[in-house]
Amino acid sequence: MRRFFALMALVSLAACSDDEPTQPPAPALTSVTVTPPTASIAVGATSQLTGAALDQNGAPFAAATITWASGTPANATVSATGLVTGVAPGTAVITATATAGTVTRTATATITVNAPNAITVVAGAAANTFTPQDIVLAVGGTVTWTFGARPHNVIFGATAGAPTNVPTTTNNSVSRTFPTAGSFTYDCTLHAGMRGTVTVR
Repeated sequence: MRRFFALMALVSLAACSDDEPTQPPAPALTSVTVTPPTASIAVGATSQLTGAALDQNGAPFAAATITWASGTPANATVSATGLVTGVAPGTAVITATATAGTVTRTATATITVNAPNAITVVAGAAANTFTPQDIVLAVGGTVTWTFGARPHNVIFGATAGAPTNVPTTTNNSVSRTFPTAGSFTYDCTLHAGMRGTVTVR
């Protein structure tokens, strides 16, 4: 009889043990996402990226730290908070890195930086220079030259696809549209060495 009760006690303990709930695994850094995964901005414009670290269940993993880096900062830079700024036309891959302890996960976003549609160039009032001297413009974009009291002109010569020249001008602004892709060098023929370039693409 004692053996019977001892056996029943063991069976009861085993049943109780089987009924105990299994603890779920602790959250672990599993992945990181970047939103939006692609974006197009103009030179000088910005785009805010958002990074999210996730655990194995797809839930936010708050313990992770996210850092940002640009693969080609000559085209686009990125701040510590994921704010991307267009620098020059081209493509930049922005990487978000999530770190928790010794675990690291990454994700990327592709940013296309487009040439601007409008640029202003200042013809020197105190020096014989165009500022900025070399610019990149979108096809169909417009350049506006601003002239002060010192007279200057903008002469493209016989370059195919270039707009009409800007005659000698003071205290005024003159615009020209560039409908054709290409590289267009121009000079102020009133002042030797005063030159600029408009690259249209």
